[in-house]
Amino acid sequence: MSPMEFHYEYSAIVDRKPLKWPNDARIAVVLTVNVECWDPVPEKGKLSYPGGPNLLPIPLPEGVPDFVNHTWREYGHRVGIWRILEVFDKHQIQATATINTSLGKRFPRILDELKKRDWELVAHSQVENDLLVNFTRDREAEKAYIQATLAEYEEVVGRKAKGWLSPSVSPTVNTLGILVEEGIEFFCDFVNDDQPYPIQVGSKQILSIPYTTEINDYPLFMRHFHSPQTVFEIVQAQFDTLYREGEKSGRMMNVGLHPHVVGQPYRIPTLDRILTYMKSQEKVWFTSREEIAAWYRDNYLS
Repeated sequence: MSPMEFHYEYSAIVDRKPLKWPNDARIAVVLTVNVECWDPVPEKGKLSYPGGPNLLPIPLPEGVPDFVNHTWREYGHRVGIWRILEVFDKHQIQATATINTSLGKRFPRILDELKKRDWELVAHSQVENDLLVNFTRDREAEKAYIQATLAEYEEVVGRKAKGWLSPSVSPTVNTLGILVEEGIEFFCDFVNDDQPYPIQVGSKQILSIPYTTEINDYPLFMRHFHSPQTVFEIVQAQFDTLYREGEKSGRMMNVGLHPHVVGQPYRIPTLDRILTYMKSQEKVWFTSREEIAAWYRDNYLS
């Protein structure tokens, strides 16, 4: 398959057939918790963690473990994820977890809790350090890596993966072709729409179920240094606009979360406030990417 064989049509949202979600919902809300694993020693020549910025930008020699940033991320495994689970349990909402598949072997305690709650589990590489852009010039190496990830997903989750989010949202021109060859049904890396849409890959289609790089705790708290109050107001404004627009044609809203970021003690009340506000509205479909993909195929593409 040639590198740029995938393609999608330009589509102005105002020109589309109205999208009607189940039960006349105006907005489909997907709450995405990125449950990731990192190797403590970066690859040669890479002195920072992907998906940064780091907590402290201390320059270190090549190959020296960055314990400050590694243990900050570990806080999410040891403490932050448990706060997040408590908030979602309180609101009786099932989230989506994008998981590095090594979670099943490194932190089976966490994976067991996600399974117990029947959260959606989306394949998200083996280790978060493994950016797909490192495979840009080697399609076969990228394919082998994706195949290994999907095999490990099936081993630790107990079923085949249906969806994919690349680590740090880092696809190459080959990623979509490889995913289609491996039977993946939906892809989350593109952030260019408020509705699902089909991507043509050769003679086949894969659905884009967009992720978000804006309504996401990492940029809001760690890049832009917004206060918890400001973050709540930003997410509220996003929701309100999409909810209003969804009266004519349904919208999708994704919220990206990380256990070591929103799981901090002074930030977790913001997540509670966000869920409380969303649940106060009537026509909201709290759902998963898999459910959106299945519904869209059955009711919209056809």
